[in-house]
Amino acid sequence: MKSKSSNYSSPDAGGWMHKADDLFLAAYRGLPCEICGKTTGYEDGKQQSSCGHHLIFKGNCRMHRYEPKNIIVLCPIHHSHWNSDISPHSMTNTLAQQAFADWVKDNKPLQFEWWEQHKDDARKPFN
Repeated sequence: MKSKSSNYSSPDAGGWMHKADDLFLAAYRGLPCEICGKTTGYEDGKQQSSCGHHLIFKGNCRMHRYEPKNIIVLCPIHHSHWNSDISPHSMTNTLAQQAFADWVKDNKPLQFEWWEQHKDDARKPFN
């Protein structure tokens, strides 16, 4: 796993951004998964809590990093790289990624509309 920066020499150095990430995402940890309602699950053999998933990945776009409309709460199962049914991160099945997008469209239409309006921002990592 990539280690977080501990450089606090400037706001963009990394350390402060990771602290801000932790504080922002703490509000979503342990909430029910918006897909299945579970609050915990197993990932890599360890029990994990649900967490906030960024629709527009935070590494691709700082502009929406702390935007609540950019967050969907997912349990570890639905946030997993190994879920082949419905997951934004699935590495085993691109249909699982499409199933996630379809789920957002059907179940969170206002967030899906926001996501569609801002998807081109993902190509602007330093805004």
